[in-house]
Amino acid sequence: ANTRREQTSCTVRGLTTYAFYDVRIRERCSDPTAEADFVNTTAETYPQPAGTPENVTITSPTPFSFHLTWDPGAEGECVYSYWDVQVRERRVGSVWNRWYGPVVNVTGDDLNWSAPVISCYLPGNRSIAECDVEGLVSNAIYDVRIKER
Repeated sequence: ANTRREQTSCTVRGLTTYAFYDVRIRERCSDPTAEADFVNTTAETYPQPAGTPENVTITSPTPFSFHLTWDPGAEGECVYSYWDVQVRERRVGSVWNRWYGPVVNVTGDDLNWSAPVISCYLPGNRSIAECDVEGLVSNAIYDVRIKER
């Protein structure tokens, strides 16, 4: 193919995931005696990850729990194992004295998240996408994140 010399990348499609490929690259010239030698490298392909869960809905049937529902994202090439649901407190305080506490500003994505909520694991059945999170503080603000594993 006739391309400009400045074009130094391309996409190869139709490869198998979880595979290693030997790749050879060289510059081709109109004068074959001026062509460069091949450079050899190895490339690895990764699977397409599962999509992010969508339409997350939270209701609070009791003061100390909430019911969580969601729609699974696209499967990608993920072989479903379980749902990883985590929560973190953003504000807790007393209802009785009207002090609800400050909202905690969180910096960094992995700070202060709980371990995966056991009641939300739901192993073996990807289509079950709801659970109850219990043992919470009443009148608190929580962040929730969900990931397919």
